Amino acid sequence: MGLALNVVLLLLGLASALAAFGGETWRKNSKPLFKRVTHRGWIALALMFLTVVIGTVKEIRSSSESAKSKAELQKSNDALASIEPTLVQALTLTTAGIRRESDFSTPTLDGSEIALAPSADTNS
Repeated sequence: MGLALNVVLLLLGLASALAAFGGETWRKNSKPLFKRVTHRGWIALALMFLTVVIGTVKEIRSSSESAKSKAELQKSNDALASIEPTLVQALTLTTAGIRRESDFSTPTLDGSEIALAPSADTNS
């Protein structure tokens, strides 16, 4: 819908500019303003007014969609923050018995073991 509104706005702006560009939009006499405006002028004014109305509607919709997206993002962040401690605790419990990679001896290509630095947990 946003793309359609953008295209309509562009077309209305173009049409109003072409209507005004093509000739006289008002007569130069002493009659009241509404009687001095030509048919071309009324068309240009109507198209410009319609462009402003549709542009305003588009901006209002865009603003409400942005606020809705921000609210959904905040809701998701709150849900994630509420389960984060549980996830950290589960990760700690599930990895508690797993030995570190440095606790294993590492053979070289010729089959001999590499002497590792002593580990604080294994004292070896």
